[in-house]
Amino acid sequence: MTWHRITHLKAALRQWLGVVEVRFLFLLLAIAVFVVAGCAKSPGASDSSGVVNLGPAEFAKLVADKDVFLIDVHVPEQGHINGTDAFIPYDVIAGNSDKLPADFETPVAVYCRSGSMSAEAAKTLSAMGYKKVFNLVGGKNAFDAMDAIGASPPSGRKVTLMKSASCGCCSEYGAYLERKGFEVERVNLNDMVQVKRKHGIPDNMQSCHTLIVDDYFVEGHVPIEAVSKLLAEHPDVDGIALPGMPMGAPGMTGARSGNFIVYGIKNGIPSEFVRI
Repeated sequence: MTWHRITHLKAALRQWLGVVEVRFLFLLLAIAVFVVAGCAKSPGASDSSGVVNLGPAEFAKLVADKDVFLIDVHVPEQGHINGTDAFIPYDVIAGNSDKLPADFETPVAVYCRSGSMSAEAAKTLSAMGYKKVFNLVGGKNAFDAMDAIGASPPSGRKVTLMKSASCGCCSEYGAYLERKGFEVERVNLNDMVQVKRKHGIPDNMQSCHTLIVDDYFVEGHVPIEAVSKLLAEHPDVDGIALPGMPMGAPGMTGARSGNFIVYGIKNGIPSEFVRI
């Protein structure tokens, strides 16, 4: 065999080995993609523990069913989604079986603030024997972002927002209402005290602005869920109020710390209307 042919065979062998190496690398890449895809917690998909992960819209539909047992597992305790049946920290689920449904066929739905704690709690519940476990992907943050609780206001409903011209958070609240479908007329006033007196809003229920919706007043940074409840149920009240300017309320900056208690007011007397 000549040196020329030997050199040619070496080159051909190197080329063949190169093709094999590339194909092998592609095979490894394909396997990695398959594994990652199988492990991803996509909404609506059941993971290896049998937990079903749901996005906020699907989760809202699920928990509207009264047969579903809803648990907030976030630490520290936060404001709850309406209809929550129990608060149990995610890391002590197994030790609080007395707070859970006795029937393992009962659908159990869990959530936290962002979805990480609830994912752990859901796995624990599945390991305990619960057959129908659902986890909220994105947590309460995602749920609140889409305002899944309560009904949306009719598109184009006209409201009047009475506020001071210099109040920035009042303007933010007006923008919030517009994003929810309201047509907002802004009225800047120099004396908001007279507005509160006219509508019979007690001093301890007052906030920075007053909204007029149909025949009701809505005092302060009231979440859309409470406004929607007011318009849907037409309760025998003069209006509703969220006193003060709580952090994390619509139009306000900062993080909320617990439930917002919205009061119904009749003849100047407040009573709890809804917790959000």
